[in-house]
Amino acid sequence: MKIITLNTPLETSQNFAFSSLPDTAILRNNDDFYVPNFSSHIGAQVGFYCSLHKIGKHIEPQFVPRYIKEMGVAVNFVAVDTLNSLHAASLPTDIARGFDHSFAVSNNAIAFAPDILQLHIRFDYNNQTIFNGNVVNQFVALYQAIAKASEYFTYKIGDMFFVPLSHVFDVYSNDTFNACITEKHFLSCKIQ
Repeated sequence: MKIITLNTPLETSQNFAFSSLPDTAILRNNDDFYVPNFSSHIGAQVGFYCSLHKIGKHIEPQFVPRYIKEMGVAVNFVAVDTLNSLHAASLPTDIARGFDHSFAVSNNAIAFAPDILQLHIRFDYNNQTIFNGNVVNQFVALYQAIAKASEYFTYKIGDMFFVPLSHVFDVYSNDTFNACITEKHFLSCKIQ
């Protein structure tokens, strides 16, 4: 099982870029996120994910809905200082984004249906709303992105596809994230 993350805005059409995180990055059950020893500068990126339930390779965009089982929300924590050092040395940046427990996923997910009418997501950070919007109008681009990634990665049952809804921003100890989908609470995460 892996997490494929979209590294470009969903609106970029076919110019998508991706990275892959290991399953050890997953932080479940609304557990706290602990700042790792190797970093003193943590950032976060909020977004939603699709959980896939079929094996697939070179999927056409119109068939992508057949592969999506459910959707949830997530926070991807990033070791910004490590990321900057790796970028400066032209080295791969996987360890800055995919370290253990760096990807907090919602406790629940909603079942996906191709005719879904509403997927309204709200993210609060320290009780301030940082994202509040309906993402259904992005589904065409989402299907294109998932299809494009399938040219590089074979999807396995249980894989996740993460779509960021924010840029990476700095976070600190004792900060909290909360997220709702269609007004139902799905995620809580405190930084320690």
